[in-house]
Amino acid sequence: WTNGGGLYIGPKGSGMLTVQNGGSVSDLTGWIGTSAGAIGTVTVTGSGSIWKNTRDLSLGRLSDSGIGHLTITDHGTIYVGGAARSGGLASYLTVSDLDSSGLAGGHLYVYNGSTLTNSGEAVVGDDRGEFGWAIVDGADATWTNSGGLSVGLSGLGSLSILNGGSVLGTYGSLGFNSGGIGTATIDGNGSTWTNTETLAVGVDGSGTLSIQGGGCISNTDGYIAWAATGTVAVTGDGSV
Repeated sequence: WTNGGGLYIGPKGSGMLTVQNGGSVSDLTGWIGTSAGAIGTVTVTGSGSIWKNTRDLSLGRLSDSGIGHLTITDHGTIYVGGAARSGGLASYLTVSDLDSSGLAGGHLYVYNGSTLTNSGEAVVGDDRGEFGWAIVDGADATWTNSGGLSVGLSGLGSLSILNGGSVLGTYGSLGFNSGGIGTATIDGNGSTWTNTETLAVGVDGSGTLSIQGGGCISNTDGYIAWAATGTVAVTGDGSV
């Protein structure tokens, strides 16, 4: 199913999309649950099943308080940004675009009670010369990865967890490969990034982590500048 413009799942009512058994859906921007009271639900499941968003993907909306639910299982693949055109990592959630301004796309938004559940790995800022942004904003906005989350794998990636949003996964990295640049900001009471394993800030690339305003990060081992450059700032009462 090819959409020349946006694809809206539950713009005002309750909508559902399932991509399965090697199916493929593409659009410019995907919207899951937009207007107040609206609920959108999307499932991408099975090897070869792909949802391509050549610009952005939004779960809920900050201003209108819709709710979106996205589930990726059994090696399903989602591309956001230029990765949808050039191809990214199979069985991954990849958020990455060639435009450094962000005007052409490369944004993943999870807002206000929306949930993103990914049974695999996720990358924000995939290849050299690419850029990706992920924003998890609002109470009960949740992004869960059964695998790891690499922000700035080989490109430039940015993760923002704000106003009570939460991200959960096995491991996290900021600036993984040489040339990769990853930044993360966890800001606001109830904003959390939880890793059941390690968190590395600057592996072979450059990583910057800011915890402020009561934000919280937890993991097992933490690494700052594993083999390159890493900076961490923990600022303000209640920030841990």
